Amino acid sequence: MVKTIGCLHAHHNNIPGIERTLGSDYRLVHYVDPGFIPWLNGKERQQHELRIYMERQLEWIGGYPADAILLTCTNYIAAMDEVRPRTPCPVAAIDEPFMTSLFESEGPVRILFTNPATVQGTMRRLRMFADRRGVRPDVEASVIERSFELFMEGKEGEYLELVAEHIRRQPASRLAVGQLSMTAAAERIERETGRRIEHPLKELKNHMDRLMGKTDPSP
Repeated sequence: MVKTIGCLHAHHNNIPGIERTLGSDYRLVHYVDPGFIPWLNGKERQQHELRIYMERQLEWIGGYPADAILLTCTNYIAAMDEVRPRTPCPVAAIDEPFMTSLFESEGPVRILFTNPATVQGTMRRLRMFADRRGVRPDVEASVIERSFELFMEGKEGEYLELVAEHIRRQPASRLAVGQLSMTAAAERIERETGRRIEHPLKELKNHMDRLMGKTDPSP
């Protein structure tokens, strides 16, 4: 029986990458909440207010029913630390396998972002993730200026071209892109140059297979 994953996005442009990565093995039900980021940034949100909002969202999706919930928005993920949704299915964050991949090799890594609002939350989660593994991250965050506006305006071609060109110019030996919207550009540069670029989709399939019991969880 095909299992169902409820995918929660903040923008509809994140759907194709998830479909390409998971759609052949799972039934994907997509939920898009474009108002979340404006709502989050509109004023100083109290923690309990944010917790109630997200718990309701996740409980609604989990009640579909779904066998798992996948969060693809870094803003959602960063706000998840205090959320305890009452849903019987597991909740996965797209950055979990991504962060794991960053520590599989030694040496400094530069993570590129386009949305400045995601940097602080993502880096906080990365430090927490590293602490749990007992490692010290050597990570630098860098924002591609004036790029996220193109994405939000629906100018996806211009956005991906700008991101790809910026990736191409990076001298860092280890490079990653921190947002799902950037993965198509990262994959393009990988094909053109053979250079490995970490991104949120690279290990997602294996991660979800383990979560859904489709593979042996042991290494």
